Amino acid sequence: MKFPNQLRRVLALAEVSPEEYLQACDAYLADWQNVDGRLAEIPHDIGFAMDNAGLTPLEGAELFLRLYHDMPCYALLTYQRWWISEPTLEQDAQIMRSAMWASYRAHFSRDDDRYAEPVAYSLWCDWFEDPDTVEEAWSAMTAGEPNDTLLKRLLDTSGPVPYSLKAPLYEVLLPKPDMHEAIFRSLLYSRFDVFGQIDEIAAAALLQKLSLSPPAHART
Repeated sequence: MKFPNQLRRVLALAEVSPEEYLQACDAYLADWQNVDGRLAEIPHDIGFAMDNAGLTPLEGAELFLRLYHDMPCYALLTYQRWWISEPTLEQDAQIMRSAMWASYRAHFSRDDDRYAEPVAYSLWCDWFEDPDTVEEAWSAMTAGEPNDTLLKRLLDTSGPVPYSLKAPLYEVLLPKPDMHEAIFRSLLYSRFDVFGQIDEIAAAALLQKLSLSPPAHART
């Protein structure tokens, strides 16, 4: 792995050796939820070091994308969110946020849970549960022509999203029977997530339109 100068500078400030960095990358790629000991501290050490590395806002935003590619974990996404939320020039802020949302969409569009699962958790608890950011996040994740892989992942994290934002997507997907299970899961999470949001009358009407397979225990 090549270590560009900016990454070397951040690792030096974080007191993380290249060998430790590579070990942490391997550990998080293997199972991001079960990393412990010294390796679990490394994303946090890097996140704090970013503030003192003398990077411009755009340089830092670009480096966070590289870091997540190497070491997919929720902690780095948290520091990335803080980074792009710092006061800066409006033009830079737009570039940083656009790049971050493009990376979130890309990770959700691929069949690689190693990168998609931390993004899903970040969306669910950092962006969708926050009333100040949920509209931006939902709009960004549904922009363009998202593929079915992205949409299924998005519906699985959509519990905290206001029902009024989710409803148009449900209607778009309703003619596609292969998306009905995902719509159902979204309704389920909307009803039972801690911060789930649902319109029970509208959801009940939508539920009647879904073609769902019977539960496994009910099949003969």
